[in-house]
Amino acid sequence: MASTGNALLQTTIGADADDWCIERFSLLAAQIRAAGEAQQPGFQLLVQNHPSSAEDRLKLQNQLRSGHFEQVWLIAPDLDNGPEPAFFEALEAAVAGGTHLVLATDHTDLGSCLLQLDGCLSNVGRTQTFGRSWPDLPSDQEYANDACPAIQRPCVVTGQNGGVQICRQRLDHPILAFDTTIAGHLI
Repeated sequence: MASTGNALLQTTIGADADDWCIERFSLLAAQIRAAGEAQQPGFQLLVQNHPSSAEDRLKLQNQLRSGHFEQVWLIAPDLDNGPEPAFFEALEAAVAGGTHLVLATDHTDLGSCLLQLDGCLSNVGRTQTFGRSWPDLPSDQEYANDACPAIQRPCVVTGQNGGVQICRQRLDHPILAFDTTIAGHLI
C-alpha cells in the first residue's frame, strides 16, 4: 500500500457525551497528530465517533476498503453494541491491504464487538477476552484494581487498567514506544 498520510482515530460507538465519546481521547488525538506530522508531511488525522447515519457508515467502509487510511486507531468502548459486520469486513480488507491497526479496549465487556473480527484479523479477535466470552477465566489471570472496586472484571488478559499488549507490531510509531509491555493472551 502506498503511504497515504491519512489516519483515523475512531470509537466503536456513536456520539454520546455521557459515554466514551471520541472527545474524551483528545490528548491521544493530539499525540497521534503531532507524531504523524513529524514523520510525514501532509499527515491528516480524522477523529470521529462511529458514524450514526447509514450514508456516513458506507462512506467509511468504502474509505477503509480503498486504503484511504494508512493507520486506524480504534477505541472500542461498546458493550456488544458496536459496529455492524460490514464495518469489520471493511476493516479487515484495509488491514489485508496494508493499513496499520491499533485497538484499545477497557474493562468488563467494553469493546466486545471486537469478537466479530474474522479473516486476516481472526487471531487479533481471539486475543480479546471478556467476561461473557470467557466466563471460566482462572482467577489468577485477573487483576483487581483496588482503586476501582466497582469494576468487577477488568480486561484481565492485559493486566492492570491502562496496560498495554502488543499482539503483532508491524509499524514503529513514537506513540507505541512503551517502557514496559504486558505479555497478555497471545495467539
